[in-house]
Amino acid sequence: MSNKYLLLLCAFVSLTFSACKKEEEPYDPDKSYFSVKQFVADQYELYKGQPFMFEKTTMVNGKKDSSLVGYDKVDWNTVFKMFCDADISDNKFFERYDFSQFDDDDLEASILTYTAKEPDLFVQKFTINFDNMTRKISMIYIETADRGRFHSKEQKLSYYVRERIVIQETEKAFLSDPKEVMITYKFQ
Repeated sequence: MSNKYLLLLCAFVSLTFSACKKEEEPYDPDKSYFSVKQFVADQYELYKGQPFMFEKTTMVNGKKDSSLVGYDKVDWNTVFKMFCDADISDNKFFERYDFSQFDDDDLEASILTYTAKEPDLFVQKFTINFDNMTRKISMIYIETADRGRFHSKEQKLSYYVRERIVIQETEKAFLSDPKEVMITYKFQ
């Protein structure tokens, strides 16, 4: 067999194996963390169709713009995609985070924190605040980091239930100025 055909055969075999999709493990609540995807889906369904307004404030490199936006006019696909991309509930993330819990008996609240054990994980920190009496979540906070050799992007995502949503991004590229963006949706 000539080298040309051998190279084609190797390329075909490589493409065939790379196209095979790894079968995902079934969901196991004992081997997974809190689902941000489920949380944002629940929040969306809970408030969908209600006459909420938001004060949307956008700051890009210190320049501020604000407006009033109706609930149905918010780009929820983009907002929730950022939160859903930071979901660590998949079984593959289990035991890749350190877990801690702080209980404040005076406030009757608890804080659950997941901190990445590996510096290259996209989600570096994930915090959930909830009321101990009602068990309702009052806030989630997520820090992400995508650091490459020539480009890096860090996010701080906060969702304060029925108060505000805050998205902060810092992006740095090799040959361009850093870009800082903060978008806040404040419930009215």
